[in-house]
Parts: sequence; structure tokens; C-alpha cells
Amino acid sequence: MNTPKHTIIVPAYNTGDAIRKCIKSVMNQTFQDFELIIVDDGSKDQTPLIIDEYAANDCRINAIHIPNSGVSYARNVGLDIAKGDYIMFIDSDDWIEADYLEQIEKNIYDDSDIYIVGITQDFQFSDGSLSHSRVQVSPIYRKVDSDDVAKEFGYLKLTVNMASACLKTYRRSFIQKHDIRFDKQMIVFEDYCFVLKCLAHKPQITNIPYVGYHYQLPLQLNILERRGNRAFYPSIALVWDALEKMNQALNLKGHSYNVFLRNAQEMIDYVLRQSRTAKLFEKSNYFSLVANDPFFIKHCDEMTVNGGGRFRLQCKLMKLHLYNLAYLAYRYL
Repeated sequence: MNTPKHTIIVPAYNTGDAIRKCIKSVMNQTFQDFELIIVDDGSKDQTPLIIDEYAANDCRINAIHIPNSGVSYARNVGLDIAKGDYIMFIDSDDWIEADYLEQIEKNIYDDSDIYIVGITQDFQFSDGSLSHSRVQVSPIYRKVDSDDVAKEFGYLKLTVNMASACLKTYRRSFIQKHDIRFDKQMIVFEDYCFVLKCLAHKPQITNIPYVGYHYQLPLQLNILERRGNRAFYPSIALVWDALEKMNQALNLKGHSYNVFLRNAQEMIDYVLRQSRTAKLFEKSNYFSLVANDPFFIKHCDEMTVNGGGRFRLQCKLMKLHLYNLAYLAYRYL
């Protein structure tokens, strides 16, 4: 088999029949030079049978079955065996437009390390019908040279969806050169951490004004419940670490640095939000974790400049180690 131009990696866990739409959207591409790697992450439903059914009928589909190890590990398995010049990820309950790869090919002359298209987040009722969509896309073609990644970080973070590793096509040699992988310890924002690791190596980026990726979401999305109320802090700490390494590598300034600080502040709220459902004697623990994190200690004063009055007060109380008062300020002001 000749080396494919593109490798599409789909991790799958108990997706059931929904994965059929994902697979069909890939197989119906107008540009057909690709391989599809589907990594079944120890599913207990009919997902493995569905994957094998499609793989038996098309040699471009590689069905891999592994014990349940999490989405990050499954994606890394796909990365390790990918053969394409370019790599992209699709979640198993999402789908792409038929001309997705064709749109990438139209811009391949840019010789970029990452190509970014637009995403529509489709919020659905329980019966699967569409409630509404939220679209993120660069409104114009915009090429970012390696030397301009620092200057353009603000644009990227506020304009396109940088939190997802999907809707991006990566040059495989770039990923291999810098040994970029997903962190299997993370339960949230593992995608964003992967993207931050990429940015730290100053990739050349092409933003394509085309919406081709559909991200399916339940209407009543609760990120805390979706993760089984597991502790977010260990994952958030790794995001802060990736943010700081990217900041040091790019030497962010001006607007991009302010966006960096606001982004870091948003991450704090994900940790503190878990205090609301914690037992009374555990509520202050979340404020202690944030207050003693090296990233918070380093950037606290700068973040409070951009934060509102409540945020400034709770940060001041956390710096004084008054965690119970910080919780009261967070919860009731």
C-alpha cells in the first residue's frame, strides 16, 4: 500500500451506532487519499463489532482494539502507527463535511505545520434533534509564520477553537520531530495541552475560512458531571505548566500576553467550581490547591489586574491563606 497523504485518527469508547455517521463522513470524502485508524478503547458495547465491520470492507480502515486506557492513550496509539504525511483527529460521535480534506488540499501549498478549519458545536435535544449551533472559524484566510506565533496567539485563542485537537491537520514530521503526545494523566483539557505543546515549537499555521467539523454536544452539558466529578486540579495544573512553557518559548507580549493571563484565570474557575458540590470541610481545599500552585504564585498579581472585584478579593484572601473566606467570597459575592 502506498503511503497515504492523510491519516485520520478516531478514538472510540462505547460510542455505539453513532460512530457509523463519523466513519461514513470520512469514507465519503471527495479527496480519497487517506487512511483511517480507529482505536477501540476497550468498549463494552457494539462499538468493536461496528468498527470491524467497516474495516473488513475497506483496506484503508485500520481497526485497533486496546484495553480501556483513556482517550489520550488511544490517540497516542494512533499517532504511533500513523503513516500519512498529515494527521487529524475526529471524536467518534462527531463528523466532518464531505469536502473537508479537499479544503486542506487546496491550501497545502502553504507548506504549514498546522491547518485549522472552523467548527460548529451542535447542541442537541435528547432525541438527537438540533437545538442550536455555535460556530468558531477564522473569517478570512490567515497565514501565521513561525516568527509570528507569539503575536498571533491572541487572535488564535479568541477566534478559532484552540481547546480542541480536532479540526486541525498536523504535519506528521512536525509532531514526530518534537515528540508531541497527549498526556494520559489528564481527564480534562488534554486536547488543549496538546495544542499548547505544538504552539511552543512555533509551527507555521494556516487558518482556513471554512466550517467543516461538527462537534456533537448534549443540550444540558455539565462538564463536572460528564467527568464523574473527578478532581480537575491535576489536569489544570498540567495546562498551566503547558501555558507557562509556551509563554517562555514564545515570549508573549501585549495583547497575546493579556489573553494568556485571561485564559489562565478561566482555568482557575474550573478548579474552584468543584467546591460548590464538595463536602463542607473540603470546600476550602480547592482554594488551597490553586493558591499554592507555582503558576498562580507567579502570575497572581498580573491576573488580578484583568479580573473583576470578586476575583481580586478571593485572590487576595488565597494569598493570605484564608481559604474559607476565599470560598465565601467566591460563592456569595
